[in-house]
Amino acid sequence: MNILRALFTLFLTSASDVGRRELVRLAETILFLGLALFAGLTGVVFLLLAAYLLLETYLPPYLAAFLAALVAVNLALFFFVLAKRK
Repeated sequence: MNILRALFTLFLTSASDVGRRELVRLAETILFLGLALFAGLTGVVFLLLAAYLLLETYLPPYLAAFLAALVAVNLALFFFVLAKRK
């Protein structure tokens, strides 16, 4: 997160210190909420894909395990991002 803060600070060097800090905080919030939304939606898409493949076609066990791992990772990322923002 410090790297992102430094990059945002470099782009906003002409602003005052207080305004720059507020803009950096706003940019971080937008980034975290966007990441949480993306991770949550990706997890839901993987769940729907796994359910469709299990119901409509034969899904090999290794592919089912891979899709379940993707869902778990995405949901973990979603909750991590939400916890980080609170």
